[in-house]
Amino acid sequence: MLVSTAARFEFPVILASVARMAEAYWTVPTAERRADILRICGPLYRRTPRNPEASRRARVRHGTALHVNGPDKERARMDVRAAPAGVRCPVLVMAGDHDPVSPIAFSETIVASLPPGRVRFSDSRHGGSAMHRSAPSRS
Repeated sequence: MLVSTAARFEFPVILASVARMAEAYWTVPTAERRADILRICGPLYRRTPRNPEASRRARVRHGTALHVNGPDKERARMDVRAAPAGVRCPVLVMAGDHDPVSPIAFSETIVASLPPGRVRFSDSRHGGSAMHRSAPSRS
């Protein structure tokens, strides 16, 4: 199962999906800008209330995000669009139209890269990131 991911991160699409409030973080990520983007966009990641117990157990790696995010860093160089062509098992790709970082267009690119007959695409017109939690009946 692939959830809220991308075969290739296309920064113009990310910026268009969250407009000005994210541009500062994605172009020059800093700890302060990351705190702002999580405060502003964090609620957009989920369309259902988060389980408080899960929040207590979660390990958020802010340092990792600051290391890989940005147009001159690893996430910008990542391009695995050719890799899914060799997949031999069934794949469920899920995406929500309220995901502020992985828009449905990213999942559509992955679906197009997978072998026909091996992929099922479940998109939600009211889902956020982590669709397997916000729309479990679709997973």
